[in-house]
This record gives sequence, structure tokens and C-alpha cells, in this order.
Amino acid sequence: MCKINILNSKITNKYIYIFAIFAIFAIFAIYLHP
Repeated sequence: MCKINILNSKITNKYIYIFAIFAIFAIFAIYLHP
């Protein structure tokens, strides 16, 4: 159970980082769009 939990949290953190990067790009695109 512990190993599965650690693996799941690593995968979740990876997706959170990817989503955060996409969100930052989207915010910049909207903010800098004339």
C-alpha cells in the first residue's frame, strides 16, 4: 500500500507540474495578447 501511495503521489505531482506549466502559458498568452 505504501509503495503504491508513493508511486501515485509521484504521478500526481508530475501531472500537477504539467498542468501548472500549461496554466502559466495560457495566462501569459491571454495577458500579453493585444
